[in-house]
Amino acid sequence: MSLFSNSTDPSSPSIFRQIRYTIQADGVQMIIGFVTSILLVRYLGPEGNGALTKLTYGGNLLVAIASFQFFRGVPYLAHQFDSRSVRQWVSLGILFTMLLAFIFLSIDYFFLHLFTWENSLILNSTILLYLLLNIGQKSLESYIQVKRAFDQYWYFQWVAALVKLILVAGMYFGLRSLSAPHRTLAGILFSLTGYFVLIFLAGLRFNLSLKFNLPSKEFITRAFQFAGYIWGITLLSLVLINMNIWYIENYLTQDELGVFGLAISLSGVPFAFTLAIKKALLPYLIEYDRTPSHYLSIIRLHNFALLLICILTGIAGFYLIPLVYGKSFTSASWLLPILLVWTYSNGVFNLLLSLYEGRNRLKWPFNIMLIITLGFYITSYWLLPDKTISILAITYAFWGVLSMLLMLYGTKSFFKISLRELLKIRISDFNNLKLLW
Repeated sequence: MSLFSNSTDPSSPSIFRQIRYTIQADGVQMIIGFVTSILLVRYLGPEGNGALTKLTYGGNLLVAIASFQFFRGVPYLAHQFDSRSVRQWVSLGILFTMLLAFIFLSIDYFFLHLFTWENSLILNSTILLYLLLNIGQKSLESYIQVKRAFDQYWYFQWVAALVKLILVAGMYFGLRSLSAPHRTLAGILFSLTGYFVLIFLAGLRFNLSLKFNLPSKEFITRAFQFAGYIWGITLLSLVLINMNIWYIENYLTQDELGVFGLAISLSGVPFAFTLAIKKALLPYLIEYDRTPSHYLSIIRLHNFALLLICILTGIAGFYLIPLVYGKSFTSASWLLPILLVWTYSNGVFNLLLSLYEGRNRLKWPFNIMLIITLGFYITSYWLLPDKTISILAITYAFWGVLSMLLMLYGTKSFFKISLRELLKIRISDFNNLKLLW
């Protein structure tokens, strides 16, 4: 099987079946990952878990910046060009991402220490290992998108998550006598085992390969045009999402920090539903100049289901947060419904972004993110004297709703799809749910 084939075989599995497997895979990983995280946190302790958090947070930030989001355009490029060119693009993307990341980390090690540790070559080496595995997984998932092989991929995800849980459990019960520095290193390495297993098994199954040559000038021009807008949207999203960290650290008390942190963490859980559908839907949307009705049905079902999930999460959180987390977190119970407005708006925005990615018309989403990010900064600065977590949550909700409305307006204008087709659920949409099985 050649890497990133341009085939559009009509016998490819149904999109509804693919969505079923992405939801199953993400659901299994969330459940197993939750248990694994408990064991990891208890084994590492506060200091060790802080090192792991620094590794993953810093690593994800470096991937977002250094990769130029080359993997995001693979489904679109695979539909437009031959598999050889796409394989070359992915190979060079991995190579240059690691090179840029190494340069960033070297500068950080000598001057900043934002991502690296002083006098710890081994821990700093784990950052490069994490980056390589992270980029490898993202490249693998772009391959799975092109091949529409989520019905096969989900088994590897399940096995990788289970193997990681078993190994972490073995570490938790068998390596408790290690000193604190060695426990931290062991915890970090064992936390990366899931990447190893997933890439190894999927690499054997799909016969993946790399090719280090330059693709054509036309390919490079199209690829950088696509990647540039996606990279800009990603960076603006990072700025917007992490704005609350700067705000919290400077203007909220320690108690408010804990309350708001819990609320915003819980509000992000329903967004996994959007990501599961988006990665299965995108490769199908690329094939058509006009979006077919059954794909619009998926968008409507997503919007309806996400709204229902957010409402139920808000109600459950309002009553359960004080019981589960204690009365000191009661304020989070009413912050959560407000932040879920942001989650729903962000979910609709990101699923509709698939339409723009499929047509390589990303200027409008980029402009929206630029407006929203600048607006959020301005309003936050204007409202700083209030210094309340409720104001911060309402600010997120307001700009989230505005971004969704602008995205709906652009979709209606550019793709001639009415708001009714995007939002109004129909009886026939529910009939399509049986296609999931």
